[in-house]
Order: sequence, then C-alpha cells, then structure tokens
Amino acid sequence: MNRWGLYLTVVAITLFALGVGGLNFLYRWRVKPGLDAQVELQTKYRPLYEEDRAFLAKNADVLSLGASAGTSDAGPYLNSLVMWMPGASGKPIVDEATRVALMRTGTDWILQIPKGRYPKVDLSIFKKLQAYDFWDIEKDSPIAKLIEKKEFVPPTRLPLPDTSDLLSATKLRLIAGGLDKDYLVALKDARTMGRLLLTTENMQLMLSGLLILDYERRAYRYYTDELKMNAEIWQPVDVNVTRRARRAIMATRAYLRLWTPAKLMQQFFLEQGIPPGFCAAVNEAIPFDYSLREILEPHFPFEMDTRKEYERLDQILGKAQGACRLRYLTALTRDRRLKIKVPGPFLFNDLPYSRKIFGLRLSAADLGGFEAYGKQMGGATSGD
Repeated sequence: MNRWGLYLTVVAITLFALGVGGLNFLYRWRVKPGLDAQVELQTKYRPLYEEDRAFLAKNADVLSLGASAGTSDAGPYLNSLVMWMPGASGKPIVDEATRVALMRTGTDWILQIPKGRYPKVDLSIFKKLQAYDFWDIEKDSPIAKLIEKKEFVPPTRLPLPDTSDLLSATKLRLIAGGLDKDYLVALKDARTMGRLLLTTENMQLMLSGLLILDYERRAYRYYTDELKMNAEIWQPVDVNVTRRARRAIMATRAYLRLWTPAKLMQQFFLEQGIPPGFCAAVNEAIPFDYSLREILEPHFPFEMDTRKEYERLDQILGKAQGACRLRYLTALTRDRRLKIKVPGPFLFNDLPYSRKIFGLRLSAADLGGFEAYGKQMGGATSGD
C-alpha cells in the first residue's frame, strides 16, 4: 500500500471511530436516560405487580383475565350491532345527546332512577348476551377487512367498538333495571357485557369491561340500599379485585417492552403462567416492537445488539399464539406487514449505527402503565 493509500485508510478509520463515538454519545445523551428511568420503574414496582398477579390468580373464579375460553362467540351477534371507531362504522346504541347528559352526571348517573329519567333508547342488544362466552372482535368486523387486505394499522388507530357507547348503554340498562324493578336481570346484563369485553384481547376494551363491573357494583349498592333489593340474590365483583385487575393489566403492558431486562421478561412472560391481560398486551406491544425490527435487529461490528431481545419477543409471541386468538397479529407477522416510518432524518434512519439511535429512541417512548402503583406508593411515576 502506498503512502496515500495508508493515509486514506487512517483517515477512514479515524472518521469511523469518531462517528461511532459520536453516536455513542448521542445514545447516552438522548436515549439511555429515558431507558434507565423506565427500567428503574419496572424494578421499583415489581413487588406490587407480583402481589397483584398472585391475588388475581387466587380470584380467577371471580374474574378471569387470562386467555379467553369458551365455545360461544358473541362476535357474529355484536360486531354488526355496535358502533366502530374511528370511522363511525355502524350505528350507535345511545345517541350523542344522551351520552353527553350521562357524562355530565359523573358518578351520580344511578341517581337518575329516583328522578324517573330514562331516555327511550333501544337496549335490546343486551337480551341475547348471556348466551355467549367470549367476544371475538376480529371476525365479521372492520378488523376482519384489514386482515383480508393484509393492511397494517397501528394498535392506537385500530377500529374498535365504541367504548363510550357501550359504557353509556350499560348505565342506561342499570337505570332501567331500577325503574322497572328488574334488578337481577339488569345486573346480569351488565356483568355479561363487562365479562365479554374482558375477552376481546384488546387493552382499551378490557379496561372498559372492568369499568362496567364497577358500574354494576354501584347499581347493586343503590338497589339494595335505596330500593330494598334482597342483597343475597347477587354478589358484585369486589372493588379490590377490579382495582388490582386494572393496574395489573396496565403493568403487564408496561413490562412487555423490547428493552425490559431479560430476567423480568423470562419470569413474567415465559416461565410463569399467563399474566393478566396477556393477549391484549401482546396485541398492542408486538406490532410496535416488530415494526422497528428492520432497524433494530440487524447487527454490525461495534453496533448495539438487540438480537436476543427479539428472540425473546418471538418466544413470547409463540406462547401467545398457543393461548390467544391473535388472528390479525398473526396474519401481519406471517406476511411481514409490520412496518412504520421512524421520525428523524431519512439517511440516519437507514444507515448502520445511527439507525439504532433513532429506533431505540422511539422504542423507549414513555407509554405509562405504572401510574396506579405510583399513587399507591405515594410517589410520582412517569406519565402521572
């Protein structure tokens, strides 16, 4: 090699080292602090999450939050009767004016009973609910059309049954039960709606299902305290169960992250049983992390290596596919349709070394999930 060739080689190596060093500085400045903060929260709230999981496992006969089971699907019945958002596909059960009026009553919605206020809303959707075991929102629905077209829509924009409509309808059903003195049937209808929502394998719908169980408990207390219903003919789900279920479901999603420490991922998702809200968490987490796979997984010398992290996600997805339906997610992963545009300079998003910085920064976005644990411990969490 002549002198100029040696000179150019030294310059190239120096520039490469400076470039890698600069990117490493950028990672430590812009990405690592956020990752470290979230891992710290995962570690901090681990005991509370484990306590909730143990408690809910002991109360599985009261409230099932694992993989949905059963033989009778409410999807063919409900999917064509409910409003889907976004897109306003279908017809709402409760008109907008009535929904707004109910929202304005806050927690006093049940007090519409002594006022005799019950708008004429068709609540016949509740009549057949008790015949069903679970609700598959991915068959004969807007999501089914996405599967047919092999179209990827991020979980945050996925069409879903309008929860505000379902919550309003349930309130009206419980108000109607009080006015008609048809207490037991109304409570059963609310329980069934909440239970079905818990089987949808969707985070937003599951949380709405728990909220409906809270509505049911509120109505039960009013029926027994004010309307003299026999308290022994019905048993609402205890507030401690729904409270712990809500925060455990959120925490399951908060732990299912690409960068979660290997020990926690192994314990919570591979070694132990099905965690609360597992199917819903997988439906939300896997599309996000897999959409970054083409950026984060390829590995060059001196580049951050995420191959083991993706191997664990693959194992978790495999476990979920054996326990959950995941029809839409399975179709997307099979056809490699999961891909999103990473914010940032186009060139840096595609080049080795720099792409990991931008990809990890997006992966480390604060999605919350530990707010309830933070309040319990009397401290603030990111996202409060």
